[in-house]
Amino acid sequence: MAISSTTVQVSAASHTIITNTDTDETEDLAHSGSKQLQQIRIANSNTGSVFLQLWNLNDVANVTMGTTEPHMVLPCPAETTQTYVIPSGIVFGTGIVMGCTTNLAAPTYTPGAPSVAVTVDLLLG
Repeated sequence: MAISSTTVQVSAASHTIITNTDTDETEDLAHSGSKQLQQIRIANSNTGSVFLQLWNLNDVANVTMGTTEPHMVLPCPAETTQTYVIPSGIVFGTGIVMGCTTNLAAPTYTPGAPSVAVTVDLLLG
C-alpha cells in the first residue's frame, strides 16, 4: 500500500488529494470518515482495462474483493489515464476503501490482479 494525502486550497474551500500508487486487487483504506468525492483520476499502464472499485466503508476488514458489492465501479481502458469529474460530488459518509481489478462481472466484480499497480488520485472536499 502506498497511499499519501495532501491538503490543497481550492478557492475558499480546503480539499484533500488522496494518491494511491499501488492500487490493485488488495483493498486499501483511502480515507476514514465522511468526505465528498469530487474527482477521480486513474492512471492505467496495464495492457488491459482495469476497474476501480470504491466502497463506502471505513475498514478494509469489511470488504472481500469479489464478494462485497462496491458502492461505485469506474473503468479505465488499457494504457490510458481516465479522469472522472463529479461537479456536485458524491458523499461517502463512512469512509472510502478502494481496490482495482481486471475483471468486470457484476454485481461483485470478480478479482483479477492488474499486472502493474494502478495509480489513483481522489479529490475530496
